[in-house]
Amino acid sequence: MSLLPLALFLAVPAGAQSPEEAELALAYGDKEFVSIATGLVQPLHLAPAVASVVTAAEIEAVGATTLDEALALVPGLHVAPSPFNRLNPNWSIRGVVTNQTPQVLLLRNGVPITHFYTGARPNLFYLPVADIERIEVIRGPGSAVYGADAFAGAINVITRSPEEQNGTEMGVRLGSFERRDAWLQQGSQLGDWKCGISLEYAHTAGDRDRVVGSDLQSVFDSLFATSASRAPGALSTGFDVLNASLRLVNGPWDIGLWHWRLMDAGVGAGAAQAREPSGSPD
Repeated sequence: MSLLPLALFLAVPAGAQSPEEAELALAYGDKEFVSIATGLVQPLHLAPAVASVVTAAEIEAVGATTLDEALALVPGLHVAPSPFNRLNPNWSIRGVVTNQTPQVLLLRNGVPITHFYTGARPNLFYLPVADIERIEVIRGPGSAVYGADAFAGAINVITRSPEEQNGTEMGVRLGSFERRDAWLQQGSQLGDWKCGISLEYAHTAGDRDRVVGSDLQSVFDSLFATSASRAPGALSTGFDVLNASLRLVNGPWDIGLWHWRLMDAGVGAGAAQAREPSGSPD
């Protein structure tokens, strides 16, 4: 079950689009066009796959704050916390479910994001949405284009280009579960180069009402007359995320630097299905 925090929103919008930017959005950022099916931009109705597009306007309209919440808008794609892996968000397409979700390939601007060991995206990959322009999704095998890691589907997160940023935009969001978000984006011209900078920070203490009455250690305690279990109690589900990117565009040159970092994240039920309130992966 996906929980969207209640939020108070404050943002300083960027300037109005120029005619050139409107044409660019029509060709590459409109909901009727998709590139993930073949690697080439084409009308959505001609794509040789079951494809969907989620735009930045739709993400804002539903109040989604992370990539997982935005993906809940896609028909046939289900997002749910893993019961075995620290409540890691699992993505299921057409009923294909595994613990790590290596069967759904995640890309950022066409570049795969995969863990070297599991082949899936990193554990607890919470991605803020302020820098997302659109999300393209293939439901069904994408292996012919993207390789074996996309045999159930592929998701391409397309971030905002310097043209789309076009000025300065900043915002803050306060919500339930001690949610604290802030972002800053800047698009400018530096000589012949178009420069785009995006900084995002997200914090939540987690849902303290997600309480477990007993865990696996409780079973062992009952068998061996011990008292090691820390249940009952709330699962640790908070996190802090920093998402920063720099993009430079000059004619055929498109250079991007990206830094994503998860800090002080909760371990949920843990790999051993035992409540651990003090541990935190980074």
